[in-house]
Amino acid sequence: MKISNWYPIQVCIKCKCTLSDHKEFYSRGVCPFCGHNSESTICNTKTLVIREIKHYKWWQLWNRKKTYQGNNVESKEWLDNI
Repeated sequence: MKISNWYPIQVCIKCKCTLSDHKEFYSRGVCPFCGHNSESTICNTKTLVIREIKHYKWWQLWNRKKTYQGNNVESKEWLDNI
């Protein structure tokens, strides 16, 4: 089992879809998934902190199992809903 470092992801505050940097900054303040408008030119997002846990050996090619772990309550709730 290999545990990665914590890393942040950006999610929309309304629909909680993951937004890449490109979608967040160049969408003119509108979420591309739910259409949520913000007052600025950047989508309203919140940052969630998660990490990936790999349950397989490096040499295994099939049946690779990955799970994710949240750092705080919001991250854990988001992982439970995906």
